[in-house]
Amino acid sequence: MASSKKKWSLAALIGAGALFLLLVLFPAGSWFYLQRGLNYRLAALEELKDLGRLPADLAYVNQSGSIIDTAFLQGKVLIAGVLSGDRQQDQPIVDRLRKLHEQFDQRDDVLFLSHLPEREPAALLAEAEALGIRDTAQWMLLATPEGQLESLRAAYHLQDPSEVCLIDTTLMVRKVYRTSENADMGRLVEHIALIMPFVAERELIFKREKEK
Repeated sequence: MASSKKKWSLAALIGAGALFLLLVLFPAGSWFYLQRGLNYRLAALEELKDLGRLPADLAYVNQSGSIIDTAFLQGKVLIAGVLSGDRQQDQPIVDRLRKLHEQFDQRDDVLFLSHLPEREPAALLAEAEALGIRDTAQWMLLATPEGQLESLRAAYHLQDPSEVCLIDTTLMVRKVYRTSENADMGRLVEHIALIMPFVAERELIFKREKEK
């Protein structure tokens, strides 16, 4: 009988310990990691500022001959920059952005806008091909009159040719990044993920299946 009582006491202790782990330590640990993740997200969001909204009358022709205006861009996350038209200077920037594009290739609500001095759509398409830009639906070269390039750089808050800006779904410019800096590009990935519209995994899979 004493032996049986001892066994039950040991079992009870083990059960109580397991219950303590389940109800106290594990939730506390989960809360700690969730809180740390939340704090990280909040810190990342605080880095995003309201730098100014895009002009309401913005409208440019892309390499497919389509007009890209604010009505089309509304509700999408944009990575925008101004290229020089000098391929040797533009290629390193495009190469860096291509790696970023690959990470969001399945998202039709994340667009890349690269402005170039004004030219015909056929010439834009040829330039896109030469630079290695194949996804004309997600990465757009926009023909921009020479006289508007400087005001556009100002609207995007770009001070260096290698810079791009992040624009949210309300067309607010949020932050500027240097494509030449790994830390900036890594942060840009995180910021895009934070502000892009939520898509349920099932919906995303369905979209991918439709594209096949």
